[in-house]
Amino acid sequence: MKKQTEKATLALGCFWAPDDFFSKLKGVIKTTVGYAGGKKKNPNYEDLGDNAEAVEVIFDPSVISYIKILDYFWKEHDSTIQNKTQYKSIIFFHSKEQEKIAKESKIDQEK
Repeated sequence: MKKQTEKATLALGCFWAPDDFFSKLKGVIKTTVGYAGGKKKNPNYEDLGDNAEAVEVIFDPSVISYIKILDYFWKEHDSTIQNKTQYKSIIFFHSKEQEKIAKESKIDQEK
């Protein structure tokens, strides 16, 4: 029987440190870095357009929850970088449930 996995995609500054950090968490199966969130097709380091550096986290929800992944996101991101650079912080949703959880976590953080 194949293990059920979920995906979280997060931008929280340069992607190398988050990639390293998330890849070491118990329950994380794989991480991949890239550019996301912008309109530029096929962005690359020399031509990002309006994309952000992001990390995709494939995880086993029976070991680590999406909420726990977001807890780490909030601890690791730099909330002062909210401009239009490639280092901005973004939570990307892959389902309505993730969207609800992410928005609630943001409200909790703002308190």
